[in-house]
Amino acid sequence: MRRTEQTIATMVRAGLGLDLVRLVISPEATDIKDTALAAALSHALTSHAPPGCRVEAHVVRNFGPPELARDPIVPFLAARIAHGLVARFLEEHPATYTIGIAGGGHLAAFVHTIGRDSSPFPEGGDRRFTLVPLTLEPFHAHHFDLADALVGEFHSRAAMLLGPGRVQAPSFKPFGYLEDHKRVEIDTHAILNVREHYLALDVAIYGCGDRSEDGWIEWTARMARDGFEPRPPTDVCLNPISEDGEPIPLPDHAGQRRAHLGVGIDDIRSLAAKTDKLAVLLASGASKGLPITLVVRAGCANRVVCDQAAARAALKVLGVEAP
Repeated sequence: MRRTEQTIATMVRAGLGLDLVRLVISPEATDIKDTALAAALSHALTSHAPPGCRVEAHVVRNFGPPELARDPIVPFLAARIAHGLVARFLEEHPATYTIGIAGGGHLAAFVHTIGRDSSPFPEGGDRRFTLVPLTLEPFHAHHFDLADALVGEFHSRAAMLLGPGRVQAPSFKPFGYLEDHKRVEIDTHAILNVREHYLALDVAIYGCGDRSEDGWIEWTARMARDGFEPRPPTDVCLNPISEDGEPIPLPDHAGQRRAHLGVGIDDIRSLAAKTDKLAVLLASGASKGLPITLVVRAGCANRVVCDQAAARAALKVLGVEAP
């Protein structure tokens, strides 16, 4: 069953990513939304969030069979909703120009589907945008959708839509490179160059982990000397969060405490607390129910885009009956 799910998900990604299959959705996307569930989730999450933080939830329908752990089409549906959400926000806030994205499957769908049918940028105008990676993932190969690589594609697609002069995208540059046929050391200023843009972030888009995935939480638990005890139930941009919605320090690795080079949890909290900033959480699957509630409790999201399975699971955690 697990191999079958992986094969189906790969086929869905290939079909949509290579434009072999095209999503045809109504202009307002009413055919993929569950508005009643979204209203219930918005109310429940806002009640659960820190004082003064209003959470707006958007719920997409599940179309895959319920026996699948994750509906493979949902990240693409969520991406379509998130595109419209970000585009409307940018249109309403003309001073906005710095957008950050993390890594992961939902962010990959968000980036890969930018094109003629859907875009996170408003039409018209001549604003310039800065796109930055929010995370520097501790993986040694491209088995995962890494933020720095996704920002590169984000920049490429934005440049085709807006023109190359209207978008820039600094990189962590975690790999060595050649100059005049000689190897050049990695420029440590590249990290500072990315991080300085966190002070000007207007929009942050990211996912959240859970204990069931072979993702960052599991990787850190295996590699760290002390590990996590217990393992965190979720994270925000690689910042582990506890059951109480509080940040958890990173464990020691080979006797040294790992520095987190990406965006800090306080930076995300600052965005989520403001009405003129956007902190968007993308998630799907029943296993994301608890993580969604913890991210909101931590004050790290003012928008949530998820599927029916995640929404119902989150409401169950909060003790609210789903409509």
